[in-house]
Amino acid sequence: ELRFVEQIALSTAGRISQFITDNRYLARMLGSDSDFADALALKTPADQAALAEKLSRVVQANPDLQRLTLVDAGGRVVASSEAEAAGRSLATERHFQEAMQGRAYTGRLMLGPGETLPGVTLAQPVLAADGGTQGVLVLRIRGSSLATLVDEVRNDATLSPFLID
Repeated sequence: ELRFVEQIALSTAGRISQFITDNRYLARMLGSDSDFADALALKTPADQAALAEKLSRVVQANPDLQRLTLVDAGGRVVASSEAEAAGRSLATERHFQEAMQGRAYTGRLMLGPGETLPGVTLAQPVLAADGGTQGVLVLRIRGSSLATLVDEVRNDATLSPFLID
């Protein structure tokens, strides 16, 4: 019985790890998209509106994403899949600070400021042509997507799955 439970736990942990890794690859790919670097450099309202629309389409196409946000080097949200986030400052957020230092960031499963549902924040530096960091792309993954992976173990009534960060 113990081996059975261990195997289920390892299998589920592997699926969660793969889920996070896949989304980190998505963040890396989107962070290297020249449209984001161009929007940070130009910052025209038309560019920002077009970029916000692109971010919204990516979120609509991926049910695991809650939000995509592009932040300039000063910490101001330039474009977001959620219109109400535009102009907000993320300068004091840890994920922004880490990514501005050129490092990808993966947060914990938690509620963010003003959030009502848990999620995981991923931040990816957006690099300028000279290789310097000119902004940050922030992905918010729905916590419910992780919960779905854990809940799939519930097909055995003797098990009570839970997730520990």
